[in-house]
Amino acid sequence: MSIASGRVSVIVPCRNEVDHIVAFCQSVAEQQLPDGWALEVWVADGMSNDGTRERLSAFCAGDERFHMIDNPG
Repeated sequence: MSIASGRVSVIVPCRNEVDHIVAFCQSVAEQQLPDGWALEVWVADGMSNDGTRERLSAFCAGDERFHMIDNPG
């Protein structure tokens, strides 16, 4: 019997979530996936101006599964 493998992608938009973005990322990072499965998280930041981008950038720098992309729209 073979074990399935794959990737779970989490894609979330955010804007001005400085008080919650790190807790969100930590919660997602703590999820337990079956063996052979990988996690990737893409946070589309809506050009936050409250410090969200800086906190998110720092979190992404410490966990290669997390990525921030710009969502200017």
